[in-house]
Amino acid sequence: MRNLIGIFVVFAVLAGLSQARAGLLTIDTSTNSLVFINERTGDTTVIRPTASSSIRGLSYNPGSDLLFAVDTGSDTLMTVDPETGASTTIGLLGIGYPRGVTYDSNSGTLYAVDTLTDKLYTVNTTTGGSTPVSLNLLGFGSVQGLAFNTNTNTLYGIDSASDQLLTIDIETGVASAVGSLGFANLTGITFDNATGTLYGVDGGSDALVTIDTVTGAASEIGTISIGTAESLAWIPNPGISALEADQLNAPSNFVLIGLGVLSVLRLRRRRPATT
Repeated sequence: MRNLIGIFVVFAVLAGLSQARAGLLTIDTSTNSLVFINERTGDTTVIRPTASSSIRGLSYNPGSDLLFAVDTGSDTLMTVDPETGASTTIGLLGIGYPRGVTYDSNSGTLYAVDTLTDKLYTVNTTTGGSTPVSLNLLGFGSVQGLAFNTNTNTLYGIDSASDQLLTIDIETGVASAVGSLGFANLTGITFDNATGTLYGVDGGSDALVTIDTVTGAASEIGTISIGTAESLAWIPNPGISALEADQLNAPSNFVLIGLGVLSVLRLRRRRPATT
């Protein structure tokens, strides 16, 4: 009986640890690595290297449990496994210089933005091919990061040239300024729809920030201790908060695992020899 209890402790804690996935992901373009970011502190953990050296946009697809990624150098759409960092090329985007991507899980629409044409595109998630939302220009010099609020069906963008948060009309493709960010090199943004929080990362200072969607003002959370982060994606985990994730990953849990293993081994040693 005690043997079974020890085994149960080990697997129960391991099961809890496997669920602690909520948080932020980015690509460190200086090392080509997929990196996990604690959204409350900015602390980072390198997951694995990726195959691409020029990913500039990330967005999570809850249907496939994969990340959509745009590769600026090859002008292609890719998927990235958030657990292993393994990337797979889907196809050519054909838009020139993609710098941001976001997925609307309500409609199943993937949006991308191109800084060369100054246009918003929808992207075919099967082939990678893109189509302009309209003939209209976004109207800003360097729109890069994209994020979608599925609660209000609002598409946000970042214009790094004017240092402003934007909202973008998904029908017309025209952007409108919300307000000044206060950070000169914000490029990657993502939205946590569960808490209504818009996160951003500054590629120059490596600052992780939250952004006020009413005023556009950004507030620093902490510094990301990696080379260069220019993209950002939120990985949700229904029913688990950041604090709960931290608790699941706390050192005490690893102590419990160790105690469980020791109890199993100890009971095995005490078993009488059979004849």
